[in-house]
Amino acid sequence: MVRLANDFLIGEKSEFFGPAVQPDISYDTTPSIEMSNGVQMPLLGLGTTHSGGYYHDSVVYAIRDCKYRMIDTAKRYGVERELGIAIKMSGVPREQLFLNSKLWPVDFGSSVYDACLKSCQRLGTDYLDLYMTHFPEVPSWFVDPKETKEETWRQMERLYDDGIIRSIGVSNYTKKDLEELLDFCSVKPHVNQFEFHPCYNPAELVEFCYDEDIVFMDGNSG
Repeated sequence: MVRLANDFLIGEKSEFFGPAVQPDISYDTTPSIEMSNGVQMPLLGLGTTHSGGYYHDSVVYAIRDCKYRMIDTAKRYGVERELGIAIKMSGVPREQLFLNSKLWPVDFGSSVYDACLKSCQRLGTDYLDLYMTHFPEVPSWFVDPKETKEETWRQMERLYDDGIIRSIGVSNYTKKDLEELLDFCSVKPHVNQFEFHPCYNPAELVEFCYDEDIVFMDGNSG
């Protein structure tokens, strides 16, 4: 289901997030934030989820008429193919959109690269603006969780180096998860997407991300 009210917000002005910057013309008038690699990311995005169904006309309307320019999805949500169709129907050129997707843990390890290419294929694009690991937990059938995490991130970095993804990120990572990742990564995550709302404010995590130059991104669809 596409929840039009489920906006992905990055702090526009705070001691943690810093000032927002004006975007390239490709993002119309949507304010954006600059990630540590210089890529501009819109501050407001359309979140999608797999629960409750998929409202195709609402998505086309949101992209075409409401000027949503960031679209956040994941393999787990099961709507990548439908989103690709909606993007084409909207008439908005691909270069004017910021597309995010996420790697489901079953594809950790050696399957990462292929999983990303398949997400691109379903979305009807040859690159993603942001690709994230959906959760830090490694499925139980992997023999060595630490080795699997390292191999997963090496594959993510390869996607980044090859230009298949413009930025690299994580989702649902705690401070402990990030500290573990920072111990072995060559490319820091540009984004950590995590639950954030008036009833839940992980201030220590937000501050840690700020200190490490990782954009803290709210994403409540999971």
